[in-house]
Amino acid sequence: MGGFGNVLFQILAFNVISKNNNSIFFVDVLTKKNTITKFIGWTIHENLFNDLIDKKQINEVSFLKSLFIILTSLISKKLNLRFKLSTFYDSSLKIDDKLCNNIFGYFQYNEFLKKNQDELLQFGNKLSLKYALKQKHPIVVHYRKGDSVWALKHSYYYDEIKKMLGEEASPILIVTDNLKDAKHFFSEMQNTSVLSSKNALEDFKYLISAEKLYCAPSTFSWWAAHSLDHKAEVIMPKFFENNLGVYVNTKKLTIV
Repeated sequence: MGGFGNVLFQILAFNVISKNNNSIFFVDVLTKKNTITKFIGWTIHENLFNDLIDKKQINEVSFLKSLFIILTSLISKKLNLRFKLSTFYDSSLKIDDKLCNNIFGYFQYNEFLKKNQDELLQFGNKLSLKYALKQKHPIVVHYRKGDSVWALKHSYYYDEIKKMLGEEASPILIVTDNLKDAKHFFSEMQNTSVLSSKNALEDFKYLISAEKLYCAPSTFSWWAAHSLDHKAEVIMPKFFENNLGVYVNTKKLTIV
């Protein structure tokens, strides 16, 4: 469910559950444009995660069965209840040995991530090996606007980042999903270039190829920070620490 950052959390949950359960599969109906996602009113993002999932791990489910399963999960989420058919797991309904048949959730809460941080960092390393560019960039800034609720809510964070960037001597690459806004916001800054790729995965490749990464307040950036090696430097917003936790490999970490 959701965009690239959200789906990475769900793949992590898949990896965690798979350690003790071989018969687990993905159903990708909620990542596609169809009657169900149109009815729910979801924005469907481009599919960027197929090469992270083995096709043998994907199950096809009929429309009517999918609809019934999803409605059950919505009731589970609203009433905070477990159902054997389908359950929405969050910080209060945790993953345990008594799993339902169809598992829903964003899996973006501190306790789950802290408990499984070894699996998290292994996955981050896999993302780095798969997507990092050969050319490293001294400083990369992720300027996220677009449809990210977190980024819009914590937009003041960028005012602090702009002050810090004013002290930087190395070339600065700004990666953004809103080219016009980024050019305007950073117009007074020297030694900068602004990049807006055609899809989020291309942006992600630049983020995880940074020697120093200024994160955006988004799950997308959080994953990039957790895919960098121990030599990298990371600057991230304080609410990451409170909402998700921070488990990066590097000791060169600044919380703003």
